[in-house]
Amino acid sequence: MINTAFFCILLCVFFIGILSSLIKGMNEKNTQNVGFLNRNVTDSLRGIAIIMIMFAHIVQQLGDRFVLDIPGGSMIAYVVFSWGAVGVGLFFLLSGFGNVASLQKLYMVNKSQKKVFGFYVLWLWKRILRLIISFLISFLFVTFFIKLFRINDYTLIQLGKELITLKIPECSTWYLKIQILLYIVAFLSFLFISINKKNSFDTYAGKIMFSIVLFIQVLIYVFIALCTKLPDYWWKTSLCFVAGAILFLIKPKIDNFNLGWIKRTLITLIILFIFFISYYFAITNVYSVFCLLAYVGISIGLITIADMCNLTSIIFSRIGKFSLELYLIHIGLLKLVDINLLEKFSSFSVVFATIFYIALSFILSILTNKISNKLNSILVKNK
Repeated sequence: MINTAFFCILLCVFFIGILSSLIKGMNEKNTQNVGFLNRNVTDSLRGIAIIMIMFAHIVQQLGDRFVLDIPGGSMIAYVVFSWGAVGVGLFFLLSGFGNVASLQKLYMVNKSQKKVFGFYVLWLWKRILRLIISFLISFLFVTFFIKLFRINDYTLIQLGKELITLKIPECSTWYLKIQILLYIVAFLSFLFISINKKNSFDTYAGKIMFSIVLFIQVLIYVFIALCTKLPDYWWKTSLCFVAGAILFLIKPKIDNFNLGWIKRTLITLIILFIFFISYYFAITNVYSVFCLLAYVGISIGLITIADMCNLTSIIFSRIGKFSLELYLIHIGLLKLVDINLLEKFSSFSVVFATIFYIALSFILSILTNKISNKLNSILVKNK
């Protein structure tokens, strides 16, 4: 029973945090002129997304031990478990949005200063380097605690193979690899437009062409993933990256919308309808390829509501800033929830192990983020 109470409290705290953030954001929006998906909103969404993913992984790891002894408990547990893919979809959408914003800034600098090709390559290198540095530090921390708690007895050769293949011990680290791939396809799409001087990146024709090229490349990746029979989580949220890129390209149009409360309410209801329909198709896995569009609908629904309410949270925003590191650390340490920290109080062991796991993941993620930022600034400065 204590397990049920503990996880119900976690859920309540999480939802209360989101609700209070929405209320705070709506009050601030009345006094501020903020554009579509401003930095506070995107950082807060990243913080919420990583908590969704972390909670889903805990539920998955606990398996049959996660039982909610309340009416509809099994359904609630199933919905909570499905949060993981929703959180990943949000990450990819926000990544697409942020990367195209960075590429547009790069284009404007190049346009005025006439930089060489290496200037573009440096953009890609900086982003991949940032991921690799965070991965390496996370790898060291996870390896240390796996050895400390004797979760698995890896040899140096095995650890070397994991390191070379960009794998955190005990997990595939698939998100990191797909993120690197999406950086590359965004770069190639941008490069294609840069070569075509008639349809430059600051024209409508150029933006449309960029979106098409990016969309085709992601579809090719999905086709390859299906042919090689990769698990669906490797590809089903990848189209969210394209959706995020397109949202940034039409951001000026969205910013110019001046909606009254009636139109705003109507749009909110439509977005909510799209969200629930998409969510139904996603969790029921009807026609698995349809998940590509379903998760796009879910992600757009969530970010639209968050933006219209100006979702603002200091706590979620700070978590969002080290969300990459928290992702890498928490999946590597996931088996800590299986360790019986208090053998004499076995009924409490899951609760205490989970609390210890969450606390350790956050502490190591914050530390990893600080070290990674420092190393990244040093290496980039040297470039």
